[in-house]
Amino acid sequence: MVRLGLAACLRDQPDIEVVGEADQADTALALCSGLRPDVLILGLGLERSNGGDLLARVRECSPETQVIGLAGRAGEDLIAAALLGGAVNCLVESVSARELADAVRAAGARRRMISGTAAQVLIEHLDRLGRHEASLTLRQSQVLQLVARGLTNPQIGVHLGIRPATVRMHVGRIMNKLGAASRTEAVTLAFRQGLVQLD
Repeated sequence: MVRLGLAACLRDQPDIEVVGEADQADTALALCSGLRPDVLILGLGLERSNGGDLLARVRECSPETQVIGLAGRAGEDLIAAALLGGAVNCLVESVSARELADAVRAAGARRRMISGTAAQVLIEHLDRLGRHEASLTLRQSQVLQLVARGLTNPQIGVHLGIRPATVRMHVGRIMNKLGAASRTEAVTLAFRQGLVQLD
């Protein structure tokens, strides 16, 4: 398991092994890529960009790693973005050692265990967005916005810092979720549902 801070809370747990820590995004990504940890506790405020962006990069370099987001009490948007982006749970920084250990065990067992705080944040976020938009992950929404602007897969890849093959995967999943047979139809449906807008 790779963790970003709070490792001392887990070192006393005989069934949990802390294999690394990082306090910078690049270091965390390098550790994930090299160690392929079972669980990562990811500080959602680790870099200035949206926590979901860093989560997507972690999932690309270590797709089997189960990610638990960790946010401050003012990080409601980061929590929602992380949960919609594939985090198995999100906790606030004031979490107790016991809650933290329980969350790590659940994630390691591939069980989703969303804390009460994270669940409330997600419900409020879904209410604000509407169910259609919330059905897309943060990364899928980003890709869809760029597709609507007419960018090709390689151009989208450069813009988002991901491989064209990853872009193709996202486009395919977007089309499936929207029930579209083509990119053009996906964009048309997205405009009708208010999922994309042009500047």
